[in-house]
Amino acid sequence: MRKIGTSARPIGLLLAFTLTILCGALTGTASAAVPGLQIVSVTSSSNSDFSKGVFADCPSGKQVLGAGGSVNQGGSKVVMDQIVPSSGLTRVTVSARETEAGLATNWSVTAYAICANPVAGLERVTATWSADSSAAKNVTGSCPAGKNITGIGGSIGDGEGEVLLETVAPLITMTSGRTSAAEDTTGFAGDWSLTTYAICASPLPGQQVVVTHGPDDSAGIKDAQTACTGGTRTIGVGGAVSVPPPTLGAQGKVVMSHVVPVTLPHGALSSGNEVAGQPSAFVWHASAYAVCATP
Repeated sequence: MRKIGTSARPIGLLLAFTLTILCGALTGTASAAVPGLQIVSVTSSSNSDFSKGVFADCPSGKQVLGAGGSVNQGGSKVVMDQIVPSSGLTRVTVSARETEAGLATNWSVTAYAICANPVAGLERVTATWSADSSAAKNVTGSCPAGKNITGIGGSIGDGEGEVLLETVAPLITMTSGRTSAAEDTTGFAGDWSLTTYAICASPLPGQQVVVTHGPDDSAGIKDAQTACTGGTRTIGVGGAVSVPPPTLGAQGKVVMSHVVPVTLPHGALSSGNEVAGQPSAFVWHASAYAVCATP
């Protein structure tokens, strides 16, 4: 297990518990259980550098089923722009950078790899919206026929801290996952791209997607936590920040700061920070997603 930067250190999270759980139906024919589940997390050095990257490697012989990341002490002035499982599914890389407002205090970034012994049919599928000047983008990555999503990642290319990742989430159907991103409220003059990384495998016992949506209000910091059910455990995580339907996304007004696995109870946590200067009446919510399966 290695990283970019100095020695790893743990991250503490004291955030809210589950509000609502929606379960996805099983698809396909179940294969063997998920042996050797293990969460590996690595945290970068904490300093005032404007950008940071870190990676978490699975132990030898294990592969990545799910990926997550977090920005620590970054508040509303640090953008997490990459949560990327490697092509060989042995590593998760997470990167972040300060917004154009800058941040004078120290902050760090953490990468999470949810690892297990190899499971049948495991592969990474990518889908990209090529670089252009669109103000908002969303990309769906679909698993091959007969496979389910176990985890998801996303990355913004050339956003320069002025494009905010708003969704990195598996769909309830378990056949695909989606990422979305938007330029901040001051706009971005350059071209940027968005890529979705779907981790797919043959269906697993007890596999389901659970999601919790936090409250719709104008609080500046929000979180949501969801829990696996029926003795299943987390194999993948996702998160989103959004304004109430029918509008999707957070319109470039919220920085997503955590998309992480939790173990008590098993599930996922997502959180966000409203970008400084937004109107007090701006209403939004955080959502947490977990892909669960029988260990």
